[in-house]
Amino acid sequence: MSINLKKPYFVIFVTFILHILAINFYPINFEYTFIEAMDYAVQNFDKKIITVYFENQANTFFFPFAGSIIKYIFPYIDSQYIAKFLSASGYFFLGFGIVNLHRILKIKYSLSILLIIIFLNPLIWTFGYRGTPDFLAASIAIYSVSLILDKSISIFKNYIGFFLLGVAIALKPITGIFYITFLIFLLKRKISINEKLKELFLSSLITFVIPIIYFLLIYINFKFFLLPKNFVNVHKIAIYTSNSDGDIFFFINNFFVYIAFLFMFLTPVNFVFIFDNLKKFKKYFYILLTLFFFMGLFLQPSGEMSFGPLSEFFNRSIFNGIYGIFIFLFFFICKMLFKNFYDLNLSKIFILSLLFLYFSLSFTATSQRYLILSIPILIICFITSKDKKDKIIFFLTVILFLPVNFFLILNQYATGEASTKMVKYIINSNIINVTCAGAIGPHVNNFFNYKKRKYNDCIKISKYVVIEGNNNKAIYQTKSVFKKFSLIKVSDL
Repeated sequence: MSINLKKPYFVIFVTFILHILAINFYPINFEYTFIEAMDYAVQNFDKKIITVYFENQANTFFFPFAGSIIKYIFPYIDSQYIAKFLSASGYFFLGFGIVNLHRILKIKYSLSILLIIIFLNPLIWTFGYRGTPDFLAASIAIYSVSLILDKSISIFKNYIGFFLLGVAIALKPITGIFYITFLIFLLKRKISINEKLKELFLSSLITFVIPIIYFLLIYINFKFFLLPKNFVNVHKIAIYTSNSDGDIFFFINNFFVYIAFLFMFLTPVNFVFIFDNLKKFKKYFYILLTLFFFMGLFLQPSGEMSFGPLSEFFNRSIFNGIYGIFIFLFFFICKMLFKNFYDLNLSKIFILSLLFLYFSLSFTATSQRYLILSIPILIICFITSKDKKDKIIFFLTVILFLPVNFFLILNQYATGEASTKMVKYIINSNIINVTCAGAIGPHVNNFFNYKKRKYNDCIKISKYVVIEGNNNKAIYQTKSVFKKFSLIKVSDL
């Protein structure tokens, strides 16, 4: 049965517009590295720009390369606008992917409300404002897999899906997990071996042509495939090593942290799932209590796995204890969904693929942005098919996530503005060459001396440094909303 798509398309369009309205927000959290690199084409394809990029970024160069082509065609458009526009355009890919999956999985749940619930998720909403490849890559990947798995459309559209998945992989290699989803789906399809082999050959050819060309060009010119040498140690694979940063406990801790954060971001859906299975859930009260205390003592979130400015308002042990509850929720929900493990429907294939992804990622440094890929898919997989729960999940999403999103966007604005005010003062005071960016480095390092940007501890070669917050010995202070930075002498540290 076809549904009216006017409301869903309206939700997608409004979400895109709300993000474009913030296109003038100053860059934060290393957005400048992508924005700077978008000068590549207009600077006569200067290889040095890519070299500088890889000294500051572990991401592929595909996103800034795409932006640089756009800037080459429209040189009068600011690179910041291009980066943020590309990221925000991810809502179209994600939205159309959700529309397709809603139909493929025959979900009875309101499509418009489903879109709102997914879009309002803090990671999805916040990264849509950032001029980075994270959200765009995940969105293209989800749209691509919705085309790949749809056997009601033409084979040409299926192949477009494989091609787009290749683009997503070039943007963010972890999106390749959806090719594994396809392989499991192909394995269980009731077609002949010859047909499967043919589809395997054509799909892999179309999917990997762009990533292979990209990674080969990177290797030929820069002598690495995935990671620049500056980031090899940060993202090294850890199994058994002689230090605590790489043993089996490191892996177990990372896997549990991924699961805890993932299920925390699925809170509205989790609540309804618990409510539907309340009697069974009550039986595990003492297990929950034990996990709360155990995880509060032993879980160690690391890397980017934090709640940023929100973390300041909560005790770390309490947070870790809450993580323990969400880890239990993961096992509880999976137990309910996988009662008949061998009856693999598409939802179970998605869940297994994503579990494999986080299992693999747990061997190296954790990153919150890796969750963007799985949140929309898991919401779709876990969501109830009963229409009467529409309003409950929608209400919980609005109550829980709207205030969080407002705070996070306000923090993004305040951080960018306060950092820019500070760097403008430093430039106007003619002390840029003797100042270490310090606390504002991730946001405005592009204004500073290149030597200082490369130096791991620029305080040692600087007279001044920027720190966060107020300081009695500050030469100059900036403030935007609740964000404050102080410029002080290094000798006053």
